[in-house]
Amino acid sequence: ANAKVPPTQEALTLALRAWADDVEPPLRELAARSNMSTRRALPLFAGGQPQPWKNGTRGVVTCSSPNLIKATLLMVARLRSKGCQLPVELWHANEILADEAQAVQSTDELGLTVHDLADVISPSLPADELRALQGYMCKPLALLASTFDEIVLLDHDAHVFIDPATLFHTRFFAERGSILFRDRVQRHLRGQPLKDA
Repeated sequence: ANAKVPPTQEALTLALRAWADDVEPPLRELAARSNMSTRRALPLFAGGQPQPWKNGTRGVVTCSSPNLIKATLLMVARLRSKGCQLPVELWHANEILADEAQAVQSTDELGLTVHDLADVISPSLPADELRALQGYMCKPLALLASTFDEIVLLDHDAHVFIDPATLFHTRFFAERGSILFRDRVQRHLRGQPLKDA
């Protein structure tokens, strides 16, 4: 019978080059038309760098919005009830008004400070791109903008059963410098992307 012989490495290389030659000119034209070859990304942080962190400091970072502020404050209260003394930075992306932020910070027993990413992001960032930093995208930027050297990042709906500061003393953290966990998603439709997981 006719057994199909697999192509040689040389034949595969020639076929790949032929394909690239056919595809490459349109890609060059597309890049030239869209000005991608000369476009440069604007700096994300004002001054091109986030604020320097304070060496050796530890703290909790969380993100919130007006709709989630009560849940966030409850999460911080749960932290304090477990004996957590770490300072807490609450970040948002131009969502919480100054008087709301002041009211949150004046709750002394919670010991948290409110920070607006708009204050550290480059002023050249367009308003629509700043709005895109709200929600889930606030988290990685808050990590970068935080003044803490070592961070526990918690969501507004996190429930802790022990003081999370103990995580800094685990073997995993000492060896790797980070501990990651998989978020639980209660409702997930197969084939659909996971949201905030």
